[in-house]
Amino acid sequence: MSITLPDAINVTQLLEMLVGKPSGLVRGGGELDVTQAPAGTYVSFLVDSEGNKVGAIVADLTAALHLGGSMIMLPEGALKEEQARGQAPESVVDAIGEIFNNLRALVNRNDRNPHVTPSDPVLLADTAPGDVARLGEAAKSLTLGGATPFGQGNVVLLSL
Repeated sequence: MSITLPDAINVTQLLEMLVGKPSGLVRGGGELDVTQAPAGTYVSFLVDSEGNKVGAIVADLTAALHLGGSMIMLPEGALKEEQARGQAPESVVDAIGEIFNNLRALVNRNDRNPHVTPSDPVLLADTAPGDVARLGEAAKSLTLGGATPFGQGNVVLLSL
């Protein structure tokens, strides 16, 4: 079953509320090939009550550091060091998980969608190849991207 994705304006408003400032990410502002995403890209699957993966949220490292780091108010300098490492620290992964959880709430507000629960965010590189292939075959997608203090960042919501 294909889920209906939220409107981009609702996503950007929610991100702004969560990080306490404009996120810099807008619809049409970026591109991210979810099947060949750069190192440090995180994915969370949206799972229905029967355990089916019906959607996903993907954030590249730049967006994860920007959104998650802003949410928990980490200094940009420390986050730039983490970016050089190629992976977000656990505290930022936890924060991006909370952001994904809030984005999931936007999906659940649509009465036509099944109730979904997000999985914990994991590195896309650690995801099963079959699941990565499914991301590339998504029925619908919503990509938000734009300039962040760490470079071009992207978040993609997918209906599988």
